Amino acid sequence: MVIAIGNALGNGQSTTVGWISAKDREIKNSDTGTTLTVLQTDAAINPGNSGGALLNIKGEVIGINSAKISGTKVDYNDTIFCFLR
Repeated sequence: MVIAIGNALGNGQSTTVGWISAKDREIKNSDTGTTLTVLQTDAAINPGNSGGALLNIKGEVIGINSAKISGTKVDYNDTIFCFLR
């Protein structure tokens, strides 16, 4: 279980919970060609949450909320990616 902390929609501090669905997921930036290795989670992230902490159940920071990809593909539908700490 993970806990995502942020400032969703500019309404103040918020937290959501979810699961890590993949470690060491590689995503490629089509503009720069850069490949990033990230955590993938299903914790809800809304605008304003990027840059917030992703915590494990012990309260340790394990990542930084970074990107949300929405689409019709099953493997990336409303998927959140977090930079590894």
